[in-house]
Amino acid sequence: MTSAWNSGGYKQVSTKTLRRCIHKLGFASLKPVTKPYVGPINRGKRRRWAREHRGWSNEWNKVLFTDESLYEVRGVDKHKRVWWVKGERFLSECLAPSFKSGRETVMFWGGFCAAGRTKLVWVKGRITGASYAEMLLDFVYSEVQVLFGDIESCVLQEDLAPPHTAKVCRAVRKELGYCLLPWVPQSPDLNPIENAWDYLERAIRAMNPQPKTKEALFQALSDAWDNIPQSYFVSLVDSMPTRMVAVTKTKGFPTKY
Repeated sequence: MTSAWNSGGYKQVSTKTLRRCIHKLGFASLKPVTKPYVGPINRGKRRRWAREHRGWSNEWNKVLFTDESLYEVRGVDKHKRVWWVKGERFLSECLAPSFKSGRETVMFWGGFCAAGRTKLVWVKGRITGASYAEMLLDFVYSEVQVLFGDIESCVLQEDLAPPHTAKVCRAVRKELGYCLLPWVPQSPDLNPIENAWDYLERAIRAMNPQPKTKEALFQALSDAWDNIPQSYFVSLVDSMPTRMVAVTKTKGFPTKY
């Protein structure tokens, strides 16, 4: 840019000067925000869904927002240095553990609503329609009873992951009387539990030392989940009307949430 300007016979301008002027105009050079790609069809679905639910207010208090999440056992950061004296080099707190597969992970399920939160469930192995149906029958049903008093007072939110939409899960929900909130694809910004997972992530990564086993990680996740203030969950539920407006304004494109 500067070479084109200077070759045109104008006054010499340095790159530094141009950058300073651009910054004064309000521009900044930043890494692009990572968001799921939303195609034209799904943008339309998201926009229609937001319009249909823009009038909701107290109705959001009846929704149990749910999802699965995956966390990695990280142990000591290999790029960090540790202080030790002679004879301590191989103590556990001075090691950066490695795993044959390259990584050890814990998948779990959880949910929250304006009235409280479920316990976290450790999902061991690959989640399937059958295993999720079993969770709906046993764990989710009992948690809904605790949080809402009866199944009819709860609106269950799930994303469109294949295990959730499996025929066996549809049958279980119908048999038990679950009321399901219709959902739209490519919409993590519409599910406030994603913000709760981010809160949980920060809480775990602030721990020193880090959990070094899957068992220790799940225990740490459960403890951190239980310690999230209920006011935070309430604020997430209260953000739903604003999310509807945001999706409408962006015409179905991803929002800041």
